[in-house]
Amino acid sequence: MQHKSVSIYDVFKGHIGRKGKVLKVRSVGRTTFDESSVRGLLFINSLSKGNYYLAAENDPLSVHDFTIFYTESDKFDSGEPVGVGFLLTDENAGLIRLEWDIFGVNDMYVNIANSLKEVSLESAA
Repeated sequence: MQHKSVSIYDVFKGHIGRKGKVLKVRSVGRTTFDESSVRGLLFINSLSKGNYYLAAENDPLSVHDFTIFYTESDKFDSGEPVGVGFLLTDENAGLIRLEWDIFGVNDMYVNIANSLKEVSLESAA
């Protein structure tokens, strides 16, 4: 049996307050990351068709830290890029700001500082 841990994080709509801190307006979904992956599945409440995932950027010269992909299959190697993510710093450390090309939305955030839940899974090797 193999043991793996999956963390679930809040995806929320937010705005920047007077002091520059991102303030949560409402939850709009969640993302799951497993400990052995550099990809996270994105579940946005109003989007039900296809699969969205967040992958860490490998190019050190890139201006963004993550790429958002869309795929209709369960294979996450063949996704189409539909947005980017930026790891925030300072008073907003622990947040990823998502910019969606297909929706024109840039006020969506992932809170990776605090997981909503951690789940341990056991699978046959």
